[in-house]
Amino acid sequence: MKLSIIIVNYKSADMIIGLIDSIYNGTKEKDHEIIIVDNYSNDGGIKQIKERYPDIKVIENPDNLGFATAVNRGIKASRGQYLLILNPDIIIKPGAIDVLIKSLDDDPRAGAAGGKILNPDGSIQLSGKSFPDPMVMLFVTLGLHKILPHNPVTDKYYHSTEDYGKKHQVEHLMASFLMVKREAIDKAGMMDEKFFLYCEDVDWCYRIHMSGYEIWYLPDSEVVHVKGATTSKNSYRAIVEYHKSAWYFYRKYYWDKYPILLSLSFYIGLQLRKYLYLIVNFFSKDKKVNY
Repeated sequence: MKLSIIIVNYKSADMIIGLIDSIYNGTKEKDHEIIIVDNYSNDGGIKQIKERYPDIKVIENPDNLGFATAVNRGIKASRGQYLLILNPDIIIKPGAIDVLIKSLDDDPRAGAAGGKILNPDGSIQLSGKSFPDPMVMLFVTLGLHKILPHNPVTDKYYHSTEDYGKKHQVEHLMASFLMVKREAIDKAGMMDEKFFLYCEDVDWCYRIHMSGYEIWYLPDSEVVHVKGATTSKNSYRAIVEYHKSAWYFYRKYYWDKYPILLSLSFYIGLQLRKYLYLIVNFFSKDKKVNY
């Protein structure tokens, strides 16, 4: 089989229906399977999906096991040469999936690819980035990139606006729309299940990159992403898990390599940021979680 499409669901069945319809309507490659991994939504949505799409494979987890674990369960159940990871709040534009497949077909060095991710208003989400070093993580954690939007620390991380209009290599892509070769997964391993939510895509892409594969951003492949729509279902936990994942990521790659003062500064800043987000979220009517 050419392609396995893996969608992790948590109380987002209404969005998945739109996503699946966009896949069927906008994709020429028909040698594919769709696998939905449900993290115990327990809301009746999965029954609706099964009735509407009887040919789709559904894996129902006994609890909310997190994004990385759910993706890995989908990978284990899949048969495709390529695996496309999708968030449920994505709409595929015509040809988007075919562009990624062709790119991976044509380049044996490419291990993963992703496309242009648009907000509903047409603006671009900064989805293709460099691997974050400790200074980047500290700047973002403290919000310094918003106070100083054009600085040498985070400019190299987010890439320039011009980059998002052309094909280019990146070090990591968002897993909301990410296609990976199975052979790259065989070498780099699956997602690290210690990440419950967030940062697992950065870690995964980094390991794919370090396994000798290239990762490509392709602007001719376009999708629309209602960012934060899925995390709004449990926004408080999403905020907590984001900050836990960021700290685990730091410990995994940087704890033994950098001065303790920098590590403590990052940890303190991360904790302050977490509680600030929780307070703001408590008083906010819009529970979407955006970073």
